[in-house]
Amino acid sequence: MPSHYRIVSYICVLCSTTLGLGQEAPITTAAKRVPWTTSRMAGTPEPPPPYQVELAFPQLKFDRPVAITNAPGTDRLFVAEQGGKIYSFANDPDYDKSDLVVDLKKARPELGSIYGLTFPPNFERNRFVYVCYVMGSKPDGSRVVRFLMRDGDPREIDVASETVIITWLSGGHNGGCIKFGL
Repeated sequence: MPSHYRIVSYICVLCSTTLGLGQEAPITTAAKRVPWTTSRMAGTPEPPPPYQVELAFPQLKFDRPVAITNAPGTDRLFVAEQGGKIYSFANDPDYDKSDLVVDLKKARPELGSIYGLTFPPNFERNRFVYVCYVMGSKPDGSRVVRFLMRDGDPREIDVASETVIITWLSGGHNGGCIKFGL
């Protein structure tokens, strides 16, 4: 049997024994590894291409942005900051002003973090905005909610229109990227 099969077999038995998944006998000796001397590979990997990071919107600054998305039917991009604010701005690299869409931390002081923001494909008709956020360590503290966006310039989210879609236990390492498929 080739040595790599013995190593994999040893690791699988060790893991299942450690995790209590099987009744295997404890392993007392490790198989000796046979050096691999038959490789015909030569040279070194090519270095990665020289990529340069470039700011897409150099005039704009955000504090801990976690999501960026567009609203269908508009030329605006929306950025959610982890601390609870959502901003919008024109999809133009020269644009130098972002508009506050909502400060959820102000509306919901118990809010811990925003983790996701998305718009449905039919946003132009229904004006729905979906947000995933966390409210401390609670049985229902992680949630996906739906808001209505008011028409106007700049547009704003109506926090009184909040509808909870789903909740789950919060605390620990939460996340909440939300997207609509086509």
